[in-house]
Amino acid sequence: GNLSHCTGPHAPNYRLYAELLHHMATVKTPVILVEMSAASGDADPDAEEALHALLSALLRSVRAEHPAEIGRDAAAAVAAVLEEYDGPAAGSPVPPAILDELLGCIAEGPTVQEGEAVRTNAAYMCAATVLSRTEDRTCASVAPLLSALLEGGAQAHSALAPEAAGDIVYELHRVAPGMLTTVVGTIAGMLQCEDEDRRKAAVSLLGRLFSSGTGDVAGIG
Repeated sequence: GNLSHCTGPHAPNYRLYAELLHHMATVKTPVILVEMSAASGDADPDAEEALHALLSALLRSVRAEHPAEIGRDAAAAVAAVLEEYDGPAAGSPVPPAILDELLGCIAEGPTVQEGEAVRTNAAYMCAATVLSRTEDRTCASVAPLLSALLEGGAQAHSALAPEAAGDIVYELHRVAPGMLTTVVGTIAGMLQCEDEDRRKAAVSLLGRLFSSGTGDVAGIG
């Protein structure tokens, strides 16, 4: 988005974009697209596609160089959307494309390499804030998706690569560990799997989790 090129008040149109973003965060205008989408029972594929595009732009437009208010407002606008979903049991799961966008940012990790420099991954930070804030709403959609990816991805209904599941689980245990309550059971089950590669992947992931200096693996579940 154009906001990504406006990293401070000195940039042309920065104030315009910042005010628009603040309006979306406080008035929660993106929720209108949720109400128009399939989640409300009146299927409108165009609305869901527009919603996905908007959330992707919000997550990916944030830069580490932006004033803190930009990241806060972007996270608030995205969180407002997720809070409209009640989960699969209520017939209102978070759409897979939106989960893919959020979890794709999480899979990248908190830093990214740019040439010889390492910089903060603002998209990760924004997605982490959103998932932490909406953990109770999104857990019922995220957990089965992660379990399906860990089991090979056939039932995941996701564009995420199964290979990304381990990185996502690792990062979530740092920012939203409550989402992993049932996922840990899936990982434990992989230790009994006949597939050697899956057993090795489970051992490797559990090793990363228990050796991490952040998060609370023992408290999950």
